[in-house]
Amino acid sequence: MKPIILATSYFVVTYVCHELSMSCCSGLYIFLLCQTVNIPTFSDLEYQQHLHDESWTRQETDHLFDLAKRFDLRFIVMHDRWDRSRFPNRSVEDMKERYYSIYNTLAKVG
Repeated sequence: MKPIILATSYFVVTYVCHELSMSCCSGLYIFLLCQTVNIPTFSDLEYQQHLHDESWTRQETDHLFDLAKRFDLRFIVMHDRWDRSRFPNRSVEDMKERYYSIYNTLAKVG
């Protein structure tokens, strides 16, 4: 018997049927949760008051958060897709430090 696959944007359920006899079927359910990460947003005022950093421009920070949303905080992929023609090269550690610094600041403020 063929596997039955049900999918939505939130999860995928795969039902695999194993025939034990002609009239009996045992099932195995596999749940694969496909969740996206909630990336925080901030206003211009929040950025100016709480998030400004001399070593990061606003455009770099916006690019970082755009990549975080597009690639669900997979920092290795974000680093690979970093726009080096517009911004200085940043290490994965730099990106993580900046992202989590903003995340923690927004959690304290908000």
